[in-house]
Amino acid sequence: MKKFFLLVGLALLLTTTISTAELVISNSADWQDVYSSMIYAALNNYDNKFLVSLRHSEILIPLLDKEQKIIVVESDQKPYAKNYESRLDSLGFDVDTIKVGGGSRGNLYIANLLKDVKNFIVVDPTYGYSAVSVAPYAYLSKSFVLFADKDSIDSVASFLKSRKPSKLLLYGDLDKEVYEKLSQFSPEVINNGNRFKDNIAIAEKYRVSMNPKQAVLTNGEFLENEIIFSGKFKEPVIFVGKSNVPDYVIDYIKNAGYSVGVLIGNDLLPSGQMVKDKAGIKLFVKFGKGVAQQDSPYAPVEGLDIFPLPRVDLDLAFVSLKYNKATKQLELVLKNNKDVKTYLKPSLGIIVNGKLIKTVGSDSAELIGKSETKGFVFDVDLSKYVNDKIDVDVFVPFGAYRDALEFALTLKVPLQMIEVKDSCVMDITDLKYIKSIQRFVVTVKSNKACFADAMLIDLIVDDEPITVEMPGVERVNAGLSDLRIKQRMNDVDLADNPKVRTRVNYGSREDVLVKSVEKVMPLRVFKTENEVTAPGAGFLSGVLSNKLTVPILLLLILLLLLLLLWRRGKKRRH
Repeated sequence: MKKFFLLVGLALLLTTTISTAELVISNSADWQDVYSSMIYAALNNYDNKFLVSLRHSEILIPLLDKEQKIIVVESDQKPYAKNYESRLDSLGFDVDTIKVGGGSRGNLYIANLLKDVKNFIVVDPTYGYSAVSVAPYAYLSKSFVLFADKDSIDSVASFLKSRKPSKLLLYGDLDKEVYEKLSQFSPEVINNGNRFKDNIAIAEKYRVSMNPKQAVLTNGEFLENEIIFSGKFKEPVIFVGKSNVPDYVIDYIKNAGYSVGVLIGNDLLPSGQMVKDKAGIKLFVKFGKGVAQQDSPYAPVEGLDIFPLPRVDLDLAFVSLKYNKATKQLELVLKNNKDVKTYLKPSLGIIVNGKLIKTVGSDSAELIGKSETKGFVFDVDLSKYVNDKIDVDVFVPFGAYRDALEFALTLKVPLQMIEVKDSCVMDITDLKYIKSIQRFVVTVKSNKACFADAMLIDLIVDDEPITVEMPGVERVNAGLSDLRIKQRMNDVDLADNPKVRTRVNYGSREDVLVKSVEKVMPLRVFKTENEVTAPGAGFLSGVLSNKLTVPILLLLILLLLLLLLWRRGKKRRH
């Protein structure tokens, strides 16, 4: 192992008999059951274990203490070991079972058992990382964590109404229905539209109260005892990425006064090294556990007990990198292997005859659509090196959020040479939104048949700026063509976007759009597609969609009528 990683008692746990008053064992393949039982144990100051397989149910038995009361929280749908209580009882253990129904039902059932709890935190079960992030603060504030989405919110709201919560925190991304139903309880809200920034916000609430010097570092993709019980050990949870860490996370660790980080698991070593080097903290790695043997003074090391959580997988693949001598551009082609839009920020280090001569890349995060193959171009003049050996260090951080690129694609490739001219010329002529089909329509004018991809940058939706893009590249003919972008917009959203920054990338090759045009376009709104093609639709829509111009138009019509009446009266007098 590299020298910068230290292994101490905190990093290698020696598993012996349990000494706490009671032990909760989760027997379920449903992560919501496992998490709910862990929070139940933490709030009762019980110890906790969870099964991860049928075999594990037998491996666990020699480690249990027959003098200790055991509570098995068992799924009635997906238990690993059916009737585990009977198995333990036959071996002489003092054991009871709590049967749970799984998901939100099981979560609410366990919440009902905690009669004295008056504080609650609500997260969406779609995002397991939200549940991980709030665990330390849940322990500190004696709060139970509830799962709520649009399907379960009625039951959750009914439970809260009966419990009359003292404090309610809504954390992370939640359905609109959840906010609407729970607004009656005047909740506190943490939602920055970014899981790393939400995590920093909840970690800071913990830090202000406890002033910890040590934090657990993880990525929120699995449950492990120290992660969920970190609040008890005076450690907030701070998220790092799989292979990259956002700069603002490192700045927070550095500025908040943390001196030690406990990294859970070997998989996050690159991120752990990055935090250690840039934030200047000590790093301990918890990668295994030692299991005591009765007839041996040694404790063989085994893997940690972890329970995986649902996650959004991202997978970005390298396709090609070429230098176009005709345009003096590097053309990087990448493929998004997942049905999830992904942000990325390429950086290309150009190496000539073994020496780095220049680095080029994107100044801001780019977007690649769901399952899309897309080219990115960078201006650089390599004319005098075309006969030399050129390699390129490719470094592409990527992630689900524009400012949270937690993964990274890294490789070194030889540079291929091509010479392709592109005679396409394109302009943006109009931008419309059609309510009936919930589409933006970007009208472009092209000098010939070309390929194009349209996007809207910093579109305001629900008071947040987002970038939306076509799901792929389209072929357009010479003359006028329409490019459509699907996006739900209500009347408030439309009013917030009188003008929209619109970009069209285009070119003669489908995989590499080497040209682009960008304009801030006035947005015209139509109810249906028929209105767009109706005579005078362009003028009327532009006028009538503006609330201010309607009374002005009526006033002008009234003045025109008065003028006509005045002229008629004048003719009669003559």
